[in-house]
Amino acid sequence: MKVKYKVWIEKDDKFIIGEGGIKILKSIDKHKKLTKVAKELNMSYKFVWNYIKKIENNLKDCIVVTHRGGANKGYTELTERGKELIKIFDYYKNLFDKLLNNNYYSGRIIKINENKIIVEVDNPKNLKENDKIIIIKE
Repeated sequence: MKVKYKVWIEKDDKFIIGEGGIKILKSIDKHKKLTKVAKELNMSYKFVWNYIKKIENNLKDCIVVTHRGGANKGYTELTERGKELIKIFDYYKNLFDKLLNNNYYSGRIIKINENKIIVEVDNPKNLKENDKIIIIKE
């Protein structure tokens, strides 16, 4: 058996974006042209545009800015909010991937002193000083 999962972002109980939408945003960031995005992802231009507008409507914020300029001169770019969605999604997707691939350690907190926490890890394989860790309370 294998555990599977899906990640998506919601705001005020409304779906904002999932893996497919993140692919669209990453492709926009790469190509800057919605026609190229649609072609790369085997989607229609209209579908891509409507998906973006649905995200913006539910988010109540802009995720792309379009610049008109005629044939081959216009372009589309992500706003800071659009880039933030990618960053948030990727952070949690990578975190969950690590958990499911047994890339986690168990242990207990030994001591807390101001901003320092001393942790004892049951099996510290592959850990080294200055590794970033996340502590989850059971």
